[in-house]
Amino acid sequence: MFSGGSASSPGELIAADEGLFFAADNGTTGIELWHSDGTAEGTVLVRDINTGVAAAD
Repeated sequence: MFSGGSASSPGELIAADEGLFFAADNGTTGIELWHSDGTAEGTVLVRDINTGVAAAD
């Protein structure tokens, strides 16, 4: 995830008991599936579904 002034463009938000699933761009993998428990440490890339920058766009 981008921090500061850059935008990760999160979208496709899905709330689940264990947190939030969403699509976002970290600048390396393109738009991919992420999960967050609401903390910075608990916000992780679930899987690089389509490899390469901007591959999942």
